[in-house]
Amino acid sequence: MIKSTAMLVLFAALAAAEQHRIPDTPVIDQNGRPLSFYSDLVKGRAVAINFVFTSCVTVCPVLAANFRKVQQDLGENAQDVRLISISVDPVNDTPERLKQFAERFHAGPGWSLITGDKGDIDALLRALGIAVRNKVEHTPTVLVGNPDAGSWLRVDGLASASVILKTIREAQAQRTPAASPVEAQAAKYFPNLELITQDGVPVRFYDDVLRGKTALINFLFTTCAGVCPPMTANLARVQKLLGDRVGRDIVIVSISVDPEVDTPAVLKSYADKFGVKPGWFFLTGAKGNVDAVLAKLGGYVPEKNQHSNVLLIGNVPRGGWRKVIAIADAAAIANVALDIAR
Repeated sequence: MIKSTAMLVLFAALAAAEQHRIPDTPVIDQNGRPLSFYSDLVKGRAVAINFVFTSCVTVCPVLAANFRKVQQDLGENAQDVRLISISVDPVNDTPERLKQFAERFHAGPGWSLITGDKGDIDALLRALGIAVRNKVEHTPTVLVGNPDAGSWLRVDGLASASVILKTIREAQAQRTPAASPVEAQAAKYFPNLELITQDGVPVRFYDDVLRGKTALINFLFTTCAGVCPPMTANLARVQKLLGDRVGRDIVIVSISVDPEVDTPAVLKSYADKFGVKPGWFFLTGAKGNVDAVLAKLGGYVPEKNQHSNVLLIGNVPRGGWRKVIAIADAAAIANVALDIAR
């Protein structure tokens, strides 16, 4: 077992090639969300990656407990680090089983447990240098890195959480290419407050929803008998027209102007009525947080029936925003989104 950071092994050869070495494999997290591994989980942040399976009774509970302690010790800085646990048993580790495993170890926002098609996961494990013939032989290694700076380290996941945390901080300290002026401005402008999705998943508004995406943002409430149902039905048509771009580089975001009534379960039921697919966030949360986000977007109203039917469409990393009426022709809206996303 590694006892000190002196025994960390530096991935010296990965500095220039890491982005290509880490593929954008399609994966699924514990909440059933389809994601692209590099783009959605790794790019642009410090990450720590371990390898587990939910029926493991030996090293995996220790690995998970260490990640939980790391997340606790990070405190307010936890949002700046992504913890990732990849299942080495994707055939049996469904999102539901991973969610139970996550709840067992009190995984907070920013800790993603990953499964997917076995062929895809096996290819991802090979790309990371962690391929195993038998799940019980999997390594307790944790990969810690700052992909943007090309800095990667291996650490023994059975070492103390303090060793893993120290390595994460070393990765964070590596020089990362400066964000573009537009990205830096976006990070300052958009609130990074915690909201909750229709699946009950806590997310940071900028980091987890907007960052790196083209976003279509509207405002609604589920008991609305006026414009909200046709607006949502129209955006469902837009989502269909945009295809698999939604959830990859495009997101649709519907923010409730009535968060005290629109709980995650209520929003989930509402979204299901319109056949909403992954990549479309219905957001609620603590009223103060929701109101602050709405105010920044120009969507706050003192009375919910006064909410806007405007759809904001913007390219977050490159800038460029337009307003359209959310019940305008769906094909026209999709074309605006695709044009802005270029």
